[in-house]
Amino acid sequence: MGGSPGAGEPTVANPYRSVFINEFLANSKAPQLDFIELFNYSTEAVDLSGCVLTDDPATNKFTIPAGGVIGPQSFLSWDQNQLGFALAADGEKIYVKAPTGDRIIDAVAFGGQQEGVASGRFPDGANALVRLQTPTPGANNTPVRRPEVVINELMFARSPGRR
Repeated sequence: MGGSPGAGEPTVANPYRSVFINEFLANSKAPQLDFIELFNYSTEAVDLSGCVLTDDPATNKFTIPAGGVIGPQSFLSWDQNQLGFALAADGEKIYVKAPTGDRIIDAVAFGGQQEGVASGRFPDGANALVRLQTPTPGANNTPVRRPEVVINELMFARSPGRR
């Protein structure tokens, strides 16, 4: 956090480098709940105790409790009741902060969300976030949700007298 303007990046051990935001639901309707899911793509367990999930980098809204270990190739997820906050359906940012508060482990910015449709990485751990077929907190993500309406064909004609 704060960066290192004009200097090289510090080379410090980062035990959280294999953990990132893998899926979230930000526009739920009861009985569904908003949630945030983390994924550890490594072959080693990572202790996230004391790490923070928040939608405001200046506020520690949810601290992962002691024993918050995420196994190798595994998931941890929390819903809005557990987190103590819901995500904004019209878009915002989600942050995962290190316990020391000096490092952002991962962050995701997203725009408006369709009701009941989760966003995440497919396959798990992919670079891009996509709309998913179904929400799967704590489990492997489902494939990409295909849009209900697509532009199938486009015809273009120039106006007379234009080049």
